[in-house]
Amino acid sequence: PAVIAHYATAHLVSTRPMMAGALAAGIGVSGAACIASLLLFLSGGHLFLNAIKAILLLHLPILIVDGIISGLCLKSLGKLQPTILQNAQSR
Repeated sequence: PAVIAHYATAHLVSTRPMMAGALAAGIGVSGAACIASLLLFLSGGHLFLNAIKAILLLHLPILIVDGIISGLCLKSLGKLQPTILQNAQSR
């Protein structure tokens, strides 16, 4: 999920850092939840159905909080050291 988040948000980092941070966090958390759910489904399917539902449901608040924190971190980094975000985009 981290590589997908990088390529999906690299163009937003210097222009809209808060959106880039929130989107990257959302991709990372939802990707991790989906991978964990997929692995549980492949290992037992119907035996772990309640656990799969719980994983997906319980990651929603984590996704929201992580998105807010990551977005605010990138926004403040853009104000304090904007060259860091410009260099990150050029790579």
